[in-house]
Order: sequence, then structure tokens, then C-alpha cells
Amino acid sequence: MAVMTERTDPGPIISRSTGLWKARRVLRRWPVFSGGLIIIVVFLAVFAPLVAPYDPDAFNLRDSLDPPSFSHILGTDGTGRDIFSRLLYSARVSLLVGAAAALIAAGVGSFYGILAGYFGGFFGETLMRFADLKLTLPSIMVALVAAATYGTGPVLWGIVPVSIILILGTLYSAHFARMARGETLIIKESDYVALARVHGCSNLRIMFQHILPNIRNTIIVYISLIFAQSVLAESAFSFIGAGVPSSTPTWGSMISQGRDYIATSWWLITFPGVAILLTVMSVNLLGDWLRDRLDPRLRRRI
Repeated sequence: MAVMTERTDPGPIISRSTGLWKARRVLRRWPVFSGGLIIIVVFLAVFAPLVAPYDPDAFNLRDSLDPPSFSHILGTDGTGRDIFSRLLYSARVSLLVGAAAALIAAGVGSFYGILAGYFGGFFGETLMRFADLKLTLPSIMVALVAAATYGTGPVLWGIVPVSIILILGTLYSAHFARMARGETLIIKESDYVALARVHGCSNLRIMFQHILPNIRNTIIVYISLIFAQSVLAESAFSFIGAGVPSSTPTWGSMISQGRDYIATSWWLITFPGVAILLTVMSVNLLGDWLRDRLDPRLRRRI
């Protein structure tokens, strides 16, 4: 006698052959949103002279404080300058400061962090006390003091003072130093480092051929995080008028100039603020993805 069994519905199952499953897999494995947004920002910044519809410094008092329209898609400021064009040129400043400061911090901080961790003792502790001192210094206050004492100094590519990049790179190097020291303290006790000593490798060769490659992935992740912090710091400097010349359009200076019209002309501070938000958020998301991707313990979960 045949026994009839009731078929239970397991619910909606996404087949691996469907496009939805493939799309979800791509979104999990690759930073589509953050990576794509960063590529767009970099592209617009590099090709700003070709993409911008207007000269970012061209005054047109007849069109002052115009809201977003077909002729000015993001509106104009109090002197009639096109907001969209100024946003594109401002991106060049933020990206340049962020990249240069992060690379300087990574190079300087990782170097003396490895030195402190490898040699240890009084020498290592002294180096780390300098790193701790940097962490206690407020970057904006240091920049203000440096700008008041030494001026803006030489300007890189005609838009960014070198002093801003050096200040941020020096202060943020402490983060890399503490990370590199902690990683070096663990790696220098490993068997392959001991074997390299037995084979007569010099300390310099051990540090740069055996220790540095093993902390490279962590350095890359830290670079993305410091890049985002540098973009925020540069915007803060520009907002208070420290460092970047007032004639150079920056996201921070655009917000500063538009704060007097916040009640009547919302677009003056909204679009620069959104640009800062999206750029920093995308870089942070990319840093999180790099951390998960480069860490062997987390790679299987992606």
C-alpha cells in the first residue's frame, strides 16, 4: 500500500545558476560600491579640466546663489562660481593630501616601528615614546602653529602646501609605528628569522626581507584608513583657513564659505559635505574589505 507523504515547502531557494546569486557573490567578494566610487572620484579629479563645465574661479555675479538647474547642475555660490566645477577641482587637493600623507606616514612609521620591535630594549622604548608623544598632539593645533610660525611653505603642484602633507604624515606615522612594532615582536621570534640569523644574514636584511613582507598586508590596510583620516584633516584645515591657500578650491573651504548662507542656499554646504562623506566612507569600506581579504583567517568567509 502506497504511503502518501506531505511535501513541505522549503521556502524560496536561490539557485546557483540564477543571476541574483551570482550578483550577491560578486558583491560579497569584491568592493563594487566602494571601489567603483573611488575610481569615479579619482577619474573626475584627474580629468577635472576636461569634465568641469566652467572655470572654478570664474566670477559671474548675475548667477550668484542660483539653485541647481540645467545650466549649473549643483548651483552657484555667492560670487556666481559653479559648484560642480569647484567640487571636481577640490577633489584633486583632498586626494593628493590623503595619498601623500598616508604614504609618508607608512614609510616613516613602519621603518622605526620595525627598528623598535627588532632591537627592543632602551632603544626601542625611546623610539616608541616619540610615537606616543605624536599621538597626544592635536593635528589641527599643530598645523595652525606651524602655519603661523613658518608660513605655508612650498606648494606642491601649485595647489597643496608641503607643510600640510608633512605635518599629517609625521603625526599619523605613530599609528604605523605601534602596529609595526607589535607585529615585529611576534615575527622576530619565528623559526625562519632564527634560521636567517644562523645563516649569517644581517639585521638590516632580516628586517627588510623577512619581517617587512610579513606585515605588508597590515600596512596596506592602515594606509587606506590613514588616507581617509587625512582627507578629513585636510577638510578641517581648509575650513578654518589653515595651510591651503584661499585661492585654491577645497571641500573644506567651500563649506566654510557657504555657512553664512546655510538658511537660504542649502546647496553651498550640502554637496561638498556629501563629497567628503562618500569619499571617506568608500575608503573606509575598501579598507575593511582589504583587511578581510588579506587576512588568511578571514579570507574563507568572503
